[in-house]
Amino acid sequence: MKTKTIPNFAFEVKDKLPQILQSVVNHSASSGEADMMLMGAITTLSASLPNVYGIYDQSRVFPNLYLFVNAKASAGKGRLNMCKGLIKPIIQEQLAVSDAQSLILPANSSATAIYKQLALNNGHGLIFETEADTLNIAMRNSFGNFSDGLRKAFHHEPISYLRRKENERIEIREPHLSVVLSGTPKQCHKLIPSAENGLFSRFAILHLESNNAWSDVFSSKYESNTMAYLLLANRIYELYKRLRCLEQPIEFKFTNKQKTLFNQYFNGIQESLINDDNFTASIRRMGIITYRIAMILNALNLENCKYLPATITCTNKTFDAALTIAKSLLQHAMQFYSSLPEGAEASKQHSLKEKQKADLLQMMPNEFSRKELVNIGKTLNISIRTTDTYLREFIASQRVENIAYGSFRKVEIQNQSA
Repeated sequence: MKTKTIPNFAFEVKDKLPQILQSVVNHSASSGEADMMLMGAITTLSASLPNVYGIYDQSRVFPNLYLFVNAKASAGKGRLNMCKGLIKPIIQEQLAVSDAQSLILPANSSATAIYKQLALNNGHGLIFETEADTLNIAMRNSFGNFSDGLRKAFHHEPISYLRRKENERIEIREPHLSVVLSGTPKQCHKLIPSAENGLFSRFAILHLESNNAWSDVFSSKYESNTMAYLLLANRIYELYKRLRCLEQPIEFKFTNKQKTLFNQYFNGIQESLINDDNFTASIRRMGIITYRIAMILNALNLENCKYLPATITCTNKTFDAALTIAKSLLQHAMQFYSSLPEGAEASKQHSLKEKQKADLLQMMPNEFSRKELVNIGKTLNISIRTTDTYLREFIASQRVENIAYGSFRKVEIQNQSA
């Protein structure tokens, strides 16, 4: 699969992250690895923050995320396993108390076994697998459609399963499932064969570029990183215990200004791809993924609170960090989408639209009216309707500002926010 370079984000947002995640980024060897480890940590920890929720699109949602790290063999995705160590004390406590409960759900199980374990965990679980084929085989061999269960669990929708042979009914009223997977592009395509497959829009997909340089295989970084992650795991465990003991859950909220900025950004992105229904679902679900990332970042900051509050208001720093991460993840999703059957033709159309927009932006004067922009569009064979759509996108992305009714001004790039 031909790929293009997508800007990294972990080092860019590092100073806006909670201390725990700053340490994860600091112990990464490269920008690409930092992106992977940051998203791996965020997704793993999304399974270990009980009693935190928010209201999104009139529904109660929890921090749980799905992540797929897509990389060629020997690209370094195996380091993702260190993120699993962040919840090791939680797993050890569960094993000491009972053999029945385990936050980790083994991917090399049948769908029924995974559902059963999820039910024993009161709906909470994490599937963590660095070889995606393990889950692909389980999904292919299972009676019933495990893919359907994953799609429902993303939205905390009830999952029920009947085992006729044992006459056993499994019911999970409100699943809180997180998923961390990594694999090759071929494995990713097996899990998500088409854009119409509902898993595509529910997973945050991250491409890890291959590093052809030979690395020092005797480096002492492993020991220092292992110790660092152990210390982080103990801090996470302490926060987990405090959250678990709450009588009332903590509600996460955006400020009114953050809500406005959030809606403006995703509305602008959606309008830019309004004719591509298959990718629209990814944009809409990237909205809830972004909201959950912001929830996780703010929840991790609670470790410094002497008393846990009834509500958490999103800080501007964590809001900016979550949105920056989302912008990059959308580019990763678009890159993967272009490799799918439905996305190949759409990718060509998207490239044409991007060229039209670039030409239109280049030709527009510093100040102009809508009529003047329409006339410029005609010279580029752009219809009036499409020119109006591009104008709305320029405004949403802060490349153009509306200075009066029907009058606009181009915004200099250096004045734009990230």
